[in-house]
Amino acid sequence: MFGIPPENQILDDNFHHEIIEKLPRREKRGRPDIVHFALLDVMSTPAYQDKFIQPIVHTLNDDVIAIKDRVRLPRTEMRFNGVMSKILRRELGAAEKNLFEDITVQATRELLKSLNPSEIVCLSTQGVLRDLQKHVSTMKSPNNLETHVWVIGGFARGHFNEEVKGLANEMISISDRPLAAHVVTARLSYEIERSKMS
Repeated sequence: MFGIPPENQILDDNFHHEIIEKLPRREKRGRPDIVHFALLDVMSTPAYQDKFIQPIVHTLNDDVIAIKDRVRLPRTEMRFNGVMSKILRRELGAAEKNLFEDITVQATRELLKSLNPSEIVCLSTQGVLRDLQKHVSTMKSPNNLETHVWVIGGFARGHFNEEVKGLANEMISISDRPLAAHVVTARLSYEIERSKMS
């Protein structure tokens, strides 16, 4: 597609359905738009601009992509996929280096340990139903120095695997119905912003 060799393309179910169907964990592949929308929502908020949030993408292949402070992602999905393709191939040009920290490979457990969080919360329809505003406000630390990790699934179907669930201190649901990942990130960003500003 667009002159990019197949092995270097970001899988998109609209174009690569037959390939995706043959891969393991296929229900969690082929929807880069989910990650793109979620990141755009987070990175458009005052909470991100004021450095209260650092988005990190963890892929099925254990690539860890940390996004720098106060940057702007490509607005179109096609451009986003092109940038992510370069990132995952470690072909970082000036534009990519301005957006992302160094790309590492870490299993979920190693990544979470490296962040040294005071609490890890998974957001899932399988979790206990909680009021998000109240939950975020209870996690506020007096000096704002604690690190809280919020894990949000960037896939269209399925749930977190047992390892991820086991690493979380809590697994909560913020609605009585399933929500798109970008809706979850937008709501969470807003509540973090309100908590930090109060």
